[in-house]
Amino acid sequence: MGGAVTGGLLPVMGGYCEAPWDQRLTEIEPSGNYIFTHERNDHNIGSDFGFGTGITFDMSKFPYLTAELGGGLQVTHHRRPIATSADIGAMTMVKLGSGVNLLGYYMYHGGTNPIGKLSFLQESKATGSINDLPELSYDFRAPIRQYGQISETFKEIKLITMFIKDFGETLCEMPAIIPESNPLYPTNFKDLRTSYRHNGKSGYIFVNNYQRRYHIAAHKNVTLTVKLADETLTYPAMDIADRDYFFYPFNMKMGSCTLKTINAVPLCKLNERTYVFYSDRPVNYVLEGELGTNEILTLTRQEAKNAWKVKGSVEHLIISDGAVLQTNEGITLVGRGRASMKVYPAFEKVPEGFERKVDEGQFAVYESQTVVNVPEVSYTLISESDEKKVYEITVVNQDQTQNDLFLQIDYAGDSGKLYLGDEYIDDHFYTSRVWEVGTKRFGFPKKLRLEIMPLEENAPIFLEKWPEMKNGRALDLVKVTAESEYCHTFTMM
Repeated sequence: MGGAVTGGLLPVMGGYCEAPWDQRLTEIEPSGNYIFTHERNDHNIGSDFGFGTGITFDMSKFPYLTAELGGGLQVTHHRRPIATSADIGAMTMVKLGSGVNLLGYYMYHGGTNPIGKLSFLQESKATGSINDLPELSYDFRAPIRQYGQISETFKEIKLITMFIKDFGETLCEMPAIIPESNPLYPTNFKDLRTSYRHNGKSGYIFVNNYQRRYHIAAHKNVTLTVKLADETLTYPAMDIADRDYFFYPFNMKMGSCTLKTINAVPLCKLNERTYVFYSDRPVNYVLEGELGTNEILTLTRQEAKNAWKVKGSVEHLIISDGAVLQTNEGITLVGRGRASMKVYPAFEKVPEGFERKVDEGQFAVYESQTVVNVPEVSYTLISESDEKKVYEITVVNQDQTQNDLFLQIDYAGDSGKLYLGDEYIDDHFYTSRVWEVGTKRFGFPKKLRLEIMPLEENAPIFLEKWPEMKNGRALDLVKVTAESEYCHTFTMM
């Protein structure tokens, strides 16, 4: 909060795309975190404890740092907004375009609350809060979810973190310059939101046409322009749709040449010679000088979200639907379905357990020879009352090579509780999204007990999407499915 006392320390700020602690049960006003601004304070943070004052320190004396950008949202019982990957990605980019030089998130990895000796340890009205949270689950819809799942939000903000890793040192020296034409308020859904960060010679132009839960006017045939002291740079005319957000470089040094403009977003560098960009538009760029041994590699946005950089004797870019981890043991792919990857440049030899398929452009394609089986899941209603329905979930035909098994529980009700025997292992507040539970932690049980509590149609709850009601309430298990997770580790030779 902006009213915090710095005590001689560096202040760190935050921002959330919504406010699940807000006591209102309606849509709340558009978030100011989607507007380029020099204002650093999110007035919604801590508003459950009362609205504070504005910034109480001299911003000119401190860098703009964040430690509490909402990586997701932990729902409360009365308010259950859903943070999507685009919600978090657009907010992150806007903060970067507003001058942020440190991106920190809360939460980055969701988890499970431990059970106390005498009670549960969650935030609750019984312990003096104005909010009730789930007793065990603190999933938060974080980039890394409660059971270690790599979410779409993780991939979305990875677009920014990969960029920062390779280009952040020069970006940090570039102040944010917000033009007067930029909208002042998030309720302005008409005018295009733009910002610049540059040092007078080179930098980036940021464009945001995204406002969570609201539609913004599309802009046709827009020509983005950068005016510097000694030159004016323009980008090819483009259409900017509702929910678009991106940033483009200008006068970017690439070895001995300069990339004047390119209508694509920078992702990373490989081996200090390959500059990787992404765009879903036809890519056009203007160079001053010769590329020489440097090269420009362009990906689609989805490919960039699935891109991971690893280093062996040289750096490689791996594109995979799964997560790619580099450890002392080698490269590990973790994901669902059948493992496959596109690699640039190609590995010197085919990784063990994979076979090389037909190349796709500049990328070598490798596919795992191991097929992960899909387990069978069934469920039976074992009891029901006005207070709850109780089901037994049975899992058979589990793959013995799986790294984890995720149950996807689709239900309609107020909340659910999951038991292994008599042990209470997880809970969930209904949001309309599937409840996913990793079973590796519990020893891959074959049987679990699920309790679902009813949701009344007049319940004092904010939901973005309500379930179908039957006789004024929702209380039903729609379906349960399962997915196995693979884990392949190999070395780069």
